[in-house]
Amino acid sequence: MSDVKDTRSAAEKFADLPKDKQREILSTKSPEQLQALKYDWKFWGRPSQFVPNTDWHILLACAGRGFGKTRMLSEWVREKALAKPNTIIGIVARTAADARDIIVLGESGIMNVHAPHERPIYKGSIRRIEWPNGSYALLFSADSPDQLRGFQCHYLVGDEVAAWPTKPDSSGATAWSNAVVCARLAIDKDHDPQILLATTPKRTAFMQEMIENSKDPVNKIIVVSGATTENRSLSKGYVQNLKRSYAGNEALAKQEIYGQMLDGVQGAVFTDEMIENSRLWMQDFPPRTPIRLVAVDPTVSAEPTDECGIVVIGGTLERNYSKRRAVVLEDLSLKAAPEVWAQKVVDACEKWETKHVVIERNQGGDLVRMSIHAIDPTLQIHTVVATKGKAKRAEPIAIAMSQGRVKIWNESPKLEQQLVFWDPNDDKAKSPDRMDAMVWGVHAVLVDPPYDLRSKRLDISRPTVGISPGIGVGKARQHKRKRR
Repeated sequence: MSDVKDTRSAAEKFADLPKDKQREILSTKSPEQLQALKYDWKFWGRPSQFVPNTDWHILLACAGRGFGKTRMLSEWVREKALAKPNTIIGIVARTAADARDIIVLGESGIMNVHAPHERPIYKGSIRRIEWPNGSYALLFSADSPDQLRGFQCHYLVGDEVAAWPTKPDSSGATAWSNAVVCARLAIDKDHDPQILLATTPKRTAFMQEMIENSKDPVNKIIVVSGATTENRSLSKGYVQNLKRSYAGNEALAKQEIYGQMLDGVQGAVFTDEMIENSRLWMQDFPPRTPIRLVAVDPTVSAEPTDECGIVVIGGTLERNYSKRRAVVLEDLSLKAAPEVWAQKVVDACEKWETKHVVIERNQGGDLVRMSIHAIDPTLQIHTVVATKGKAKRAEPIAIAMSQGRVKIWNESPKLEQQLVFWDPNDDKAKSPDRMDAMVWGVHAVLVDPPYDLRSKRLDISRPTVGISPGIGVGKARQHKRKRR
């Protein structure tokens, strides 16, 4: 007898039967039964997608991309809304667009999993879904934690919770801390409020705390996992491309494809704690810095396989380098040919009102210079020289970050993911292009500024991009013109 767990849905098992057996089964069903089968989740859902009917308060489903997390959430919302009249449900996604386009209107969204006779009405203008039996759901964005204040519900679902911003609201509460308080109504004396969360796992402080708390049964937190490869409805091409994109990083593949929460990479230069402690939460305006620059780690191929790292860095210019501070303002990295990423660099310089671009001299320095100057010859290209390995170059930046001298404005998820997952001991790992660009930029501010970026040669009596508090980058130019 095989101990291998069968992950197939009833529909997949039916599809694996011989054709004559399929016809025999179908012949016993009426047209009405066949129509109803289209919306029967017990038939289409895989065992790992079914929410256990047990005594739990929070269920965290950690699953790979394409596993079917959205369908899992939508079907649970459908079940709870239809089970009892006047049920109240909260739906929280990373952004308002995600809540609308994925959870509500998406292919596996709430509106599409209902049979026509039970389908609710979606009122987008008031972020509300209403069922014929009086049940309703309200939509919320994790980008706006204040939205959740005052709301209460019987059930709450959260999509991609590991990617929710951890920016606190005016009272210091986050989207999660506000959301967990909302689920406080008991549908009856036998059923307590429940919260269903589904996400691709990321090694955030929230996720680590949730995993740790699940170890104590008193907390009634269940963690389940699932892999992309369980979903047989995905095309083979999609799965192959997904595996190929993470081929150079085994740890990241385990997270993004197999839904595994991982411990820190042994020997990693940057850590989760280091990054979280460096977070610089502000509202709509970036921090004021005397200088800003765009750091580039280029790709030189017309059909690149790696990304071009493009990271905007702000910095101070004290004569004593050990007192300088830097802030990561934006990660604009992308996979593109030189003419495309060169335009991206020029656009970044215009957006952040700087003329300074930092590149590594040995990595296609002449090509970078020519590509950028072909678009804007007024930009100043500063070069730094790589004389050590990546880990050695990154160490001073990591030390400065641990000292509180390097900050990250709001969040740069892909850059941060690369920082904590890059293994300096893995010779087969893909080049950390975003990290390299960040390291070049911070290095040019804190460690060894190029000659023409040193304070003696710069007129810093008027900051290069001095943005007053409360004025965003887009309004800075208007503000500057008015002053003139």
